[in-house]
Amino acid sequence: MNTLKEVLMEAQKLLASVTDQSRLEAELLLCHSLKISREELLRRALETPKPSVLKEFQQLLQRRLQGEPIAYIIECKEFYGRNFKVSPSVLIPRPDSEVLIEASLEVLRPEATPQILDLGGGSGCLGQTLLCEHNGATLTTVDISPEATFIAQENAKNLSLLQRIRFLTCSIEQLNSLSFPTPFDLVIANPPYIANADPDIHQEVHKSEPHIALYSGDSGLEAFHTWIPLALEVTRPKGHVIFEIGWQQASSVEKIFLNTNLVSWVKIIKDLAGHQRALLAQKKS
Repeated sequence: MNTLKEVLMEAQKLLASVTDQSRLEAELLLCHSLKISREELLRRALETPKPSVLKEFQQLLQRRLQGEPIAYIIECKEFYGRNFKVSPSVLIPRPDSEVLIEASLEVLRPEATPQILDLGGGSGCLGQTLLCEHNGATLTTVDISPEATFIAQENAKNLSLLQRIRFLTCSIEQLNSLSFPTPFDLVIANPPYIANADPDIHQEVHKSEPHIALYSGDSGLEAFHTWIPLALEVTRPKGHVIFEIGWQQASSVEKIFLNTNLVSWVKIIKDLAGHQRALLAQKKS
């Protein structure tokens, strides 16, 4: 019977047809089957896996070869140095979104006790990462999906954040009917912003991730028209609002911000690849 090293090498060859990270993904799938870390896998490379482990690994491997995202298979994705539980009911966190965390922390005073609102929170990776990075902050998170709320609660439990978060399962439009004790210091959001017929959408993303969190009408801008005014309405004077955007949407979304007549300024945030990734705005005093 093959060793773990040999099993890994064979899987890597097969995965090369669906991913350019075949070595990493083979390791992640095998670690998930063995319930061990990648470091331990290296130490045990010459061991022979049990038939039950090998069977589970082959099942996971087939799912990946059929195009299912690896994050959904292993039910986990790293974001800003922490592991977040994911399922097909939430978007998979992307490294590009980490720039929203950096930009948000720059406007949140370290000694303050800011109240943060996470719109369309999904897995909770944005809002909960801010809580981990800012010990004085509290969070309200809103998502229309009960399944997404469940995943976010699981992540909050794993990160010991439950006592600092209020979970709301409702549409963003329902914010109008909710009463909050005080306005928010920061509103953070990753809304749906892909046009319905966008030809550049990766087929794996289209097939696997929740469409309600991806698509936003023919222009890709529908959510911004609704979410931005609502976000600013619940933000305190001189508070901040930050939205993730598509890489060609900065000027269009900036106009939506400015047309509210509620903001002092809007700043474009670029990701590590130099793409326009987010807009940060300050509400007027």
